Amino acid sequence: MNINVYTEATPNPATMKFIVNKLLINGSVDYATKESAEASPFATELYKFSFVNGVFFASNFVTVTKTEGTDWDDIEPILKEFVKGAVESELAVQKEEQKEIDFEGTDIEVKIQQILNDYVRPAVEQDGGAIAYKSFEEGIVT
Repeated sequence: MNINVYTEATPNPATMKFIVNKLLINGSVDYATKESAEASPFATELYKFSFVNGVFFASNFVTVTKTEGTDWDDIEPILKEFVKGAVESELAVQKEEQKEIDFEGTDIEVKIQQILNDYVRPAVEQDGGAIAYKSFEEGIVT
């Protein structure tokens, strides 16, 4: 399969989506720090670039956050080439396969988590971001 990579700006000027024509991961995973990236060979390699400050994967794209003072014009071609090579060589996004989502809590908490997962998460991921359900207390979702 010939891998194509194209970029897309996000609402955050420090992040850019690198979209490929192949599924990278079911769901999403955020490697916000170099240390957390140890679970991902792909993210670990991205963090070897001194200008990478964050890595997020979802379905068919990786969102990279750059360091302050770095210009996208200088690094975008480098990252596109890296992503293309990583996908072609099947560099793993995760060392272990992601488990199916298991919602926990009361009936209403489970319903909230399902709605977030099915409707909100895809929209947020399209902008290169992620959401996480923490709690539901006194009618407030965090």
